[in-house]
Amino acid sequence: MHWLSENYKWLFDGIGGLALMAVIGYFTRRVLKRSPDHQKDIVSLNAQGSKVINSPVASGSNISQNINSPTLNLSLPAKTPTTGEDQSNWPDVILECQWPSLVHESRIPGSHIVRRRPWMLRYRGPGSVYNGCVHRIDFGEYEALFPRRVPTLTDTASVHPIICHKSDGLVITAHDLESLIHNPPSGCDVHQYAVETEGNEDQEVPLKAFVLEVEIPVTISYEDKNGNQFKIRYLLHYDTYMEKGEMIRIGRIEKIAPI
Repeated sequence: MHWLSENYKWLFDGIGGLALMAVIGYFTRRVLKRSPDHQKDIVSLNAQGSKVINSPVASGSNISQNINSPTLNLSLPAKTPTTGEDQSNWPDVILECQWPSLVHESRIPGSHIVRRRPWMLRYRGPGSVYNGCVHRIDFGEYEALFPRRVPTLTDTASVHPIICHKSDGLVITAHDLESLIHNPPSGCDVHQYAVETEGNEDQEVPLKAFVLEVEIPVTISYEDKNGNQFKIRYLLHYDTYMEKGEMIRIGRIEKIAPI
């Protein structure tokens, strides 16, 4: 300390001051300088049997690590639902309406005829289909029912609609489906199926009470041998003047999902 007090002016003056600054600068660079290997060691962390939170890197065994990272919300295109089932193997049932025109048939004026002309279910595939039926048709206070199911259909089968009261299920023997369209009783809504024809707007006599043509939705259903249920939609097109009916298929085979 005595030497330092005697020579402090020499240390901070002239050559001594420069030498001292050089020494300080050397050690400062050594402290601040980092080698690549040392920097690499800074981002590595070893933990044995420890819990590490918010560490980007941890190595070792028997450790528990929690890392908080930013949340990214990505919008991905929706996947189109597909079915791997081969629809070409689905059984196909044809509904036919064999109602040729009877416009020239003799009858008593003002009367209606109950013919009970049948419809036909037809299957041309291998094996059989089961429990084939035609679904009920709504006519307001009335309905057309097909009470007979076809338990096993291997070729063709006839089905006959019957007319009933909705309220009590009473069968109306005085009408079949055709006569119901031609001469609907009170409460029977046939107009919901009426087809609008061109030129009716200019008629002097309103034809609202008289239905010229109807298109009635009809659905059939059936099962294959494995119990899978299917349905097909049709339209019954009926010309009241020609008294002719034909069935028009309006949909593909649909597989009914089990309940």
